[in-house]
This record gives sequence, C-alpha cells and structure tokens, in this order.
Amino acid sequence: MPDGSLPFRLLGAAAAFALAGHAAASAISGAARSDLFATAARLEAGRPVDQGVLARLADEAAGLEAEGVCHDDVVRAGMVVALADLDRGGVEGFDRWAGSTERTLAVVRHATRCNPADGLRWALLAAVEQSVAEEPERLARLLDLSWRRSPAEIAAVSTRSRLWGLVSDATRARAAEALASDLPIFLHGGRVEDVAAALAPAGATLREMVLAEAAGLSPRRRTALARAGLDWLE
Repeated sequence: MPDGSLPFRLLGAAAAFALAGHAAASAISGAARSDLFATAARLEAGRPVDQGVLARLADEAAGLEAEGVCHDDVVRAGMVVALADLDRGGVEGFDRWAGSTERTLAVVRHATRCNPADGLRWALLAAVEQSVAEEPERLARLLDLSWRRSPAEIAAVSTRSRLWGLVSDATRARAAEALASDLPIFLHGGRVEDVAAALAPAGATLREMVLAEAAGLSPRRRTALARAGLDWLE
C-alpha cells in the first residue's frame, strides 16, 4: 500500500454493529476495560474519538493475546478500536498506516483464534491482509473459511462482498463457491448503499456475474441500486 490509503473502510456499518453492538461490558471484564468498551460504543454510534485515545486503545487491544484475554466482549471491542484506528491511519500517511496495520493484524488474528466459528472475523482478516497485498491463494482460503463459518450472516456477507469487488479474478476463481453464494444474498438483502459501494469497482468478469444475478431482482430494487451508483444495472 504505497499511498497509505485503504480500499474501503474496514469498520463498515454492518461490521461495527455486529462487533460493538454485542460488546457490552460484562461484570467480569467491564471495570478493567471501561475505556475500551466506551470507545467501541462511540465508534459503533458513529461518534468522534480522539486520535491519541484511539491509538492508545489499539495498542491495548494488540496486547490482549499476550495477556491471555479471549473474553468475547473484550475481543470484539478491541477489534472495533483496532479497525477504526487502521481506517484512520490509512489517510494519515504510510508510516502511520504501517503501524496501524501491524496492530490490527495482531488483534484480528487473535480474534479468529479465540472464536474460529465466527465468519465475520475471517472476513475482516481477509480485508486487512488484502489492504497490504493480495495473495490469491491465501485470500481465497480466508474468504472461503469465512463463508463456511457464516454463509448468510449479513455482516459477514457484506464484508466479503466489499472484497469481491476489489480482488483479482484469480482470487475470485479460487473462492468461486463462496462468491456464488454471497452475490444473491448481498444483491437482494444488503443495504442499497453497501451494495453500490461494494460493486462500483467491479471489473468486467464480476459485472457479468452481477448482471446475471440481477435479472432476478425486482424493478424497484434494480432502480434503487442504479440510482445509488450502479447505473450499469439498468
């Protein structure tokens, strides 16, 4: 990532809701992690967070593995903070982005180890890794694993679908089963704004697949998607 920019906001609305929306502080971990929980809640609500606070808490989240912390609410809140830190780091220069990336990779990899059954976590790991460099075989494995763990959960589907519009044909070919499953769910059930943002950069090969699937959409849905930016659907 030579220009320090992210391909899309990793902490999208669906992912933020799925993570922070369930990251309420428990009696066991709430007091010790009050800043982490409060900041995750602010981010989930779309409220501003001071950059210094965000960086400090991202460092704290990156240390959870060394502390042996796998409590689900803590890990979820840590992911929210780390992903938001990486989103912000992507617009503040390469050095800032590189440090944020290293922290976020540590946080999300730890999260997948704590709960490998959560497909959203594997999708987010794929997104972070893709923001660094695309390795088709590795990325396809992560996307396929995400799909097998969470084939229809909308946050996971939406996160994977943001990647389908960005990755190479080589990656899509290696994860063809997941892609074929995600497209109809996303086109029919995803938020119009999310679908338009995800598929706007689609190349010719993916557009052909989208157009074939879009034939089953209602006229109202097609019009809404076209007006949101997918004018090639009309």
